[in-house]
Amino acid sequence: MAEQRQELLMEVMKLLQQNYKHMLEINQLTKELADTLSRGDRESAGIFLKMRDGEMEKADENKWKIQAILEAVDLKTREELRALLNREDKRELPDFESKKILEFSMKIQNVLEQTIALDKIVSRRLAGNDSYYKAQK
Repeated sequence: MAEQRQELLMEVMKLLQQNYKHMLEINQLTKELADTLSRGDRESAGIFLKMRDGEMEKADENKWKIQAILEAVDLKTREELRALLNREDKRELPDFESKKILEFSMKIQNVLEQTIALDKIVSRRLAGNDSYYKAQK
C-alpha cells in the first residue's frame, strides 16, 4: 500500500514538473510576444501565439492526467493530493514526493500569476477594446 502511494505521488510529481517547464515556456513566449508587439511585428507575434498555444495544450494534457489520477484514488488520498496541489497543506510533510508536489504547485502558481500579468498587457495591445481583460480590472 505504501509503495503504491509512493508511485502515485511520484507520477503526480513528474506531471507537475513537466507542467512547471511548460509554464516557464509559456511565460517566456509571452515575454517574446510582448516584445514583438512593441516593435509592431505582427507576423512574428502570430508565430509566438501559435507556439504558446502548443505549450498550453501540453500543460492542459498534464492537468487532465492529474485529474484522472485524482478520480482513480480513494477519498483520503484524493483530499491529501488536492491539499498539496492547491497549496493548502502547510504542515511538515513526511516524504520527498509530497514536498516536491507542494513546491511545484507553488512555483506553477507564481509563474502563472506573472504570465497573466504579462498576458493582460499583450491582450490589450493585440485586441484593444476587444481584449479579454478589458472588462476586468
